[in-house]
Amino acid sequence: SNGSLSIEGRFANYGYDTLNNGQIGLAIYDHAGNLVTRQAGNFSIMNPYSILKPTFTVQLNGIAQGAYYAKLCYKLNGDTNWYFMGDDANQTEMLRNRVDFYVLSNKYITLNVKKDSLISISLATNAANTPIRIVSGDSVYDFTTTSTSLTTLTSYYAGANTMTIYGDVKRFDCFSNKTKITGIDVSKNVALCTLLC
Repeated sequence: SNGSLSIEGRFANYGYDTLNNGQIGLAIYDHAGNLVTRQAGNFSIMNPYSILKPTFTVQLNGIAQGAYYAKLCYKLNGDTNWYFMGDDANQTEMLRNRVDFYVLSNKYITLNVKKDSLISISLATNAANTPIRIVSGDSVYDFTTTSTSLTTLTSYYAGANTMTIYGDVKRFDCFSNKTKITGIDVSKNVALCTLLC
């Protein structure tokens, strides 16, 4: 949350005795497979043959809003190459052993809705390529705006009595829902200029 991702773990029996005084890292990718950033931390294996393998913690901060995945990696002491935990001999980086996560925007709109109804929403953002996440109970919808114009009116299933729209939204239209929306809170989205509801 808030642009921060932390992973804690313990090494399994994978030959990590060779990594004494090496580095373990966390690589963050967007869902197109582009490396966004990587952070490494030092670790030391005092007794590689102990039942209790060494623990590690890796944390990244300042990741922008959007959908990402993370992969644990390691680098041998004195080596310039990074390797990925559990990957095949080709060190394929794409889909194996990844942790998917989404960094939520600190700007959001909350609707009070009738559970199990379909809520129709159209919105516009201040910039193209703005990631939007809509959450209602177990129902989660992600998309990225393609322009600053209003998106096509789309229906989203209300899996709970609230629906939260995360993102830098400047115009929000939920007018067609009538009594399916019983309340709205826009106080957490100071960028909002136009509200039709």
